[in-house]
Amino acid sequence: MLRLWVASQDYRNDIVVSEERLKKVSETYRGIRNTLRYQLSNLYDFEPTKHAVPDDRLTGLDRWILSEFSKLEAEVARAYDAFEFHAVYQKISQFVAVELSAIYHDIVKDRLYTLGYNDPKRRSTQTALYRMVVSLCQMLGPILSFTADEAWEFIPGKEGASVHLANGSRGNLHSLRRNISAGRLCSRHGKECFRCSSKCVRPKSLAKRLKRKSNSKTIEEGLHYHRLHGGIARTAECLELDGPAE
Repeated sequence: MLRLWVASQDYRNDIVVSEERLKKVSETYRGIRNTLRYQLSNLYDFEPTKHAVPDDRLTGLDRWILSEFSKLEAEVARAYDAFEFHAVYQKISQFVAVELSAIYHDIVKDRLYTLGYNDPKRRSTQTALYRMVVSLCQMLGPILSFTADEAWEFIPGKEGASVHLANGSRGNLHSLRRNISAGRLCSRHGKECFRCSSKCVRPKSLAKRLKRKSNSKTIEEGLHYHRLHGGIARTAECLELDGPAE
């Protein structure tokens, strides 16, 4: 916790330490740890070499979160290169609280807990969780070395005995992001969409719609609204499959 507090400080300005500040950092740490626990707990029956889903078969929702995650990776890498550890802290904590905890993790609960073990959607989500937890541990290594190493021990099919000895894994996510940005992968067909129906929605379109939903209210109000009207997972499914292509 103390190490994370140090990382959260912009050393170019006066260092702030108070009970309130430490409490806020503690809440951030708890959020990061819970995110790692959530992702790892849903990989108990996942073997990367056997169950990993290729990019062209991932669902639109999983492509969206991996695309957003690849942006985070690039931003965190730039922040580390510039020794701006406070920016690393801010970017990771924001992503964990919003894109993961408030949106993606909440949406995929139904897939993970109710679908069959080998259901394509469940395996697709597990693939996304696996990619993210591997990279998240690597990003957290310099500022949360013990927590990242502890989580690394439970990753199935991990490379290396320690997160600090593992190679970086940003290449696949950056490749996926390029394909999505170029419009080459749609949420239904997983390839270039020259003959898609009007109901085929690409991940970029899904991202815009999710953002519109979250921007119309606060995140908390938006999630409460979705739960009252059939659940956010159902809403995401409608957005992914039933809207016009953009």
